Amino acid sequence: MRLPKAKTAILVGLLGVYLAALALVLDNVAERGVLRTVLMLAVPTLLCGLGAYYVLRLRFRELLFVLIPVAILAALLEAGFSAYLAVHPERAPALLWGHGDDLGRYFAYRPHHYTLFTLKEGYRNDQGTVHNRQGFRDAEDLPQIKPPGEFRIFFIGGSSTYTVGVKDNRRIFTHRLEEALNREAASRDVKRTFRVVNAGLGAATSAENLGRLIFLIHPYEPDLVVIQHGLNDVLPRLRGSIRSDYANYRRNWCGGTGREYDFFLKRWVYDHVLRNSRLLTFLSVRLKLVEPNTIRGAITNDAFEERVENLERNATDYFRRNTELMVLTARHAGGDVILASCPFNDLVGEARMRAMPEHNTVLEDVARRMDVPFFDLHRLFPRDPEHLPDGLHVSREGSDRKAQLYFDYLVETYGLFRGRP
Repeated sequence: MRLPKAKTAILVGLLGVYLAALALVLDNVAERGVLRTVLMLAVPTLLCGLGAYYVLRLRFRELLFVLIPVAILAALLEAGFSAYLAVHPERAPALLWGHGDDLGRYFAYRPHHYTLFTLKEGYRNDQGTVHNRQGFRDAEDLPQIKPPGEFRIFFIGGSSTYTVGVKDNRRIFTHRLEEALNREAASRDVKRTFRVVNAGLGAATSAENLGRLIFLIHPYEPDLVVIQHGLNDVLPRLRGSIRSDYANYRRNWCGGTGREYDFFLKRWVYDHVLRNSRLLTFLSVRLKLVEPNTIRGAITNDAFEERVENLERNATDYFRRNTELMVLTARHAGGDVILASCPFNDLVGEARMRAMPEHNTVLEDVARRMDVPFFDLHRLFPRDPEHLPDGLHVSREGSDRKAQLYFDYLVETYGLFRGRP
């Protein structure tokens, strides 16, 4: 029996949908149990099978009578969901990808040939997060040639430095600190302009921070580099036997996932289906058919499982070495250095609660041995959930408090207005 062209086209479309669903299910099969995998394979098989059955059995007009209402309903749901996200753009990352950071088409990172990954230059979102053309979290571009009388302070670290929990650039601690320092300079009639640059990078370890200091910060003639890191260096210590380059934790962003079923069909689904349908993206992530596009997911070596007991055998040697090299690099650039401890509370989880006292101690010891100032921010910072709602990232109140503590330290202890370079 020869099928009409319209029915043939519908059957081909159903086959494509079925193969796409099959590719997504098989791609993440290792992350689910056998029963869940069988059920997730059975659902598209049953639906596409029923669809094919009714396409073959029904006359074309009867088929249209069924398909048109379904298509209208799907279009209304897609339009309604898209309209809601247009009214509430701040909820798009969390609703679409199940995560509060900037993901999917809001992705704020890009691969980098030396530092593995970096901030996307010129990025901005609807919530006030802005990157300048140099790839720092700043609304204003940073000239490579430093203007006369400008004193440049660079803060380098991970997401706690980037201040991932505060979306508006005007509310992050570095912006508030720059305003406060310039007000203080004006009140003292000091002929100097302070430029405070947020060079934080979410998920960065000391390995990435070292590369960023060499290639991305050094050319801009920093007068002072404040290094506050250590929270992300806990993670390489949890995976297998730690390696000097953190290869037990890192993988090349562009190197593929290494999954058996990561093939062209799955990529086609990502590029042509999920990008164009927010509703399908929402459903696919919630059903765990696709993996949320987090930066850590893009650069983490999944060959080793995170185990807290690995902290016993994986020491802090490489974190210490990277920090020491950062101090030497900052000095080579002609700038001064401050090492600062990282605030945290017990919401960070067992691994960081065990490892971070060691890391903060390393920072203090390196500062003493290399004769650079050490600012114990962890000791002074409030550790309640109002300031550290997830244990390591500050709230707006925490960001304001952080700016005030750094201001007090720079003015009163470091002596920024008392003949410092």
